[in-house]
Amino acid sequence: MDIWLKDDAKNRINLGMALEPYGYEKTSFEKIEFVPGGSNINIGSGVMLDIITLLPGLQNISFDEALEESNVADIHGVKIPFLNLSQLIKNKKATAGTKDLIDVIELEKIKKIKGE
Repeated sequence: MDIWLKDDAKNRINLGMALEPYGYEKTSFEKIEFVPGGSNINIGSGVMLDIITLLPGLQNISFDEALEESNVADIHGVKIPFLNLSQLIKNKKATAGTKDLIDVIELEKIKKIKGE
């Protein structure tokens, strides 16, 4: 699962707190250097988190701008923001992996159906 992290001290602490149930400490991420493109964190049961601080294709959009334009899903009472369709398509095109390019085709279909 990809997680775009606004890389500041507060969010690093919040990340540590969110991952405490998986054996990490609140301060686990205070000083580590996240690798551009994504740093993998194993939280067990085969679940890997990719912590991303810069998104390909979205270099000209700040985290706060993307958050403001995001789609929000309510999952069991927790509001979770996701990139909007246009931003997700830009990101997947820039990443250009085989699966990403297949995703772009399907996302473009969804965008067309939604009239965006």
